[in-house]
Amino acid sequence: MRETMEKDTAKSSSTQTDYTNGHQRENGFIKLDYLDTERYRNINYGALVLRKELHNYLARGVFIAASTIVGLLLIYVTWGIIQELLKDEAEDVPVVVQKIDIANLQPPPPMDEKAPPPPPPAAIKPPQAPDIGEIKKVKDEEAPPKRTIADQEKLKEAIEKNAITGEDSTGFAEAARVIAPAGPPGPAEAINDNADPPDFIAVEKEPQFINQVKPVYPEIARKAGIEGRVVLRVLIDKDGKPQKAQILKNPGTDIFDEAAIASVMQSSYSPAIQNGRPVKCWLTVPIKFTLSAK
Repeated sequence: MRETMEKDTAKSSSTQTDYTNGHQRENGFIKLDYLDTERYRNINYGALVLRKELHNYLARGVFIAASTIVGLLLIYVTWGIIQELLKDEAEDVPVVVQKIDIANLQPPPPMDEKAPPPPPPAAIKPPQAPDIGEIKKVKDEEAPPKRTIADQEKLKEAIEKNAITGEDSTGFAEAARVIAPAGPPGPAEAINDNADPPDFIAVEKEPQFINQVKPVYPEIARKAGIEGRVVLRVLIDKDGKPQKAQILKNPGTDIFDEAAIASVMQSSYSPAIQNGRPVKCWLTVPIKFTLSAK
């Protein structure tokens, strides 16, 4: 009996139990399956809570991950099946062919014989001849003189032919003006004296020079050895006085323009005559500037 008690004492002494921190220590290790419930009863945070709910969190994570993967696979497979079904439906659309028997066709409705015929096309009126009035014969001696209309080529030839040249001087060519054909006789139209006349008008007598003022050769052009020809037109009023001048053509520089304008504006003229009275008229004047031969 005594030996039995000693064995139990030795066995209990080999196992040292320490409940200091609420754990049971055995051979230097801590048993994790034992907790001091009285001490940690009111603790709801920290590692203790994670340790208690670890299996729940692990199960939730595994379930959510598996559900997501399965859902994505189902969506992929379902979408492929839907595409195949839609493709098969589009290809398998039945083509309805309707056969019509000509023998079963109904006859067309009868034509209305009482329908009015279409109206005839409207008659086209022939063009009427213009009313030119009564033609009166005129004796040859009473007929107005014939006028020749100068074209651009003849005008250019006349200007080149009649241009006056001189040694270190300037010269006038014969004044030229294109005459418009005379119209039929009739009442004279009212003319506005303040407005400029048209470029070409029919006159009985053209304006002419009474006193031609010779243009002054520009000193700069003379020193530079520049020659050229200027064509300008001057407006002659019904008193024979020049009102304004316009440059029509120059040799590519305006060095002679001022001298040419001053020359025609200082000259005196006889006015143009139309229907027995003086009228305004444009006069074209070519001026050639030449230097003396060396």
